[in-house]
Amino acid sequence: MTGASTSNIATPGPNPVARAAATVVVIAERTSGPEALLVRRNSTLRFYGGYWVFPGGAIDAADGAPIETASLRAGCRELREEAGLELSAQELVYWARWITPSGLPRRFDTRFFVARQPHGQSACVVEGEVTALTWLPIASWSGLSEGGAFPVPLATQFVLRELAEALNEHRSLATANARQVVPVLPKMVAGEVSVLPWDPHYDLLPGEGLPWSAEQTGARLGWPSRS
Repeated sequence: MTGASTSNIATPGPNPVARAAATVVVIAERTSGPEALLVRRNSTLRFYGGYWVFPGGAIDAADGAPIETASLRAGCRELREEAGLELSAQELVYWARWITPSGLPRRFDTRFFVARQPHGQSACVVEGEVTALTWLPIASWSGLSEGGAFPVPLATQFVLRELAEALNEHRSLATANARQVVPVLPKMVAGEVSVLPWDPHYDLLPGEGLPWSAEQTGARLGWPSRS
């Protein structure tokens, strides 16, 4: 996402700073259509415990700087640690950036990268933070939710939808390098409802925000703006 030059977004008052993180959307080509790798976070974890997510995690000091390079290194490291897949930074394509709303006790500023499944490698569960993995058809994004037996975070749902629409239009992610990445920083209503930047009332709501331009908002016409 462009538009915010810092990796950690500061918030006033007691709100914690969002910690920089990186995640990798690994895509496998199947005869029935492309699938994305999801891993299930250990239910004991405080942040989205038990949820299905893309492999990823917080950026460490050892990942270096600047944030763009550190994000690539962290994405590759987390993919190896959680799913046993080896990728190079050159194979990752910057796709999205989501920031946890202000007012929540744990916040992350996460860059999403897309990569193809490495040839000759198979994903596997390799550490305690992840308890299972699955390949999810990208076309099934519309059936996902944050509840039920297969809970998926809101950001993961929207990234899958973006991928589905891009693949439907272009049949390939070859044009992804030219994609403009715009930060998504939801606002919370009553501590429960997430309001996204393309909602017509977003700018009027309290809380930290990163408003979108009219052109960016127009590109999300027809998309749900609250959850």
